[in-house]
Amino acid sequence: MAADWEFDTSATHLLAVSGDVVVILGALPTPERAICASVTRSRHHTAWAGALAVAAELSRREYDAAIALGNTPTLDLVCSSPGGTPFKVHVKSVASPNWILIQKSMLENPSPSSTLYFAVVLVPSDPNKPFAFHVLTHKEVCALYAQQRRVRRDGRPYKAGMEGLSWSDVSRHRDAWHKLPE
Repeated sequence: MAADWEFDTSATHLLAVSGDVVVILGALPTPERAICASVTRSRHHTAWAGALAVAAELSRREYDAAIALGNTPTLDLVCSSPGGTPFKVHVKSVASPNWILIQKSMLENPSPSSTLYFAVVLVPSDPNKPFAFHVLTHKEVCALYAQQRRVRRDGRPYKAGMEGLSWSDVSRHRDAWHKLPE
């Protein structure tokens, strides 16, 4: 005879209970992680969703935006403001509010481009949740990176190729579309 199982999600772990038997099925995510975590969507789809969402948002705000196709690692959108000023956007799409990887050459640029902007997009796994856009200038990105520690607390360097910005640095720039040319 099959056991009747009840599931308890009120604690920090998912429990399955049947009579005197309790099975711990796993830890439950925090509310923020539960909203943003993606277990089925690939990085490829997250990146495309973010780039297309930024292009759509720019278009909604009466900017022209063309998506750069092919191997363009430092550029995703070629844009023009409503007043005709050209500029570029590098889109970084993330599925959860964590670390945003950015090419080291873009972070350590001694003369940041005044026509390059970064759009960091939180692409939630729930299709009913809105995108969260964060807009930074290239100069701001370089300055935030320059303020970061280069070694861990124990003195060991961070892993090469993992350069970028923390979510706390980026989150202060939510919906900062006013930084773009007019």
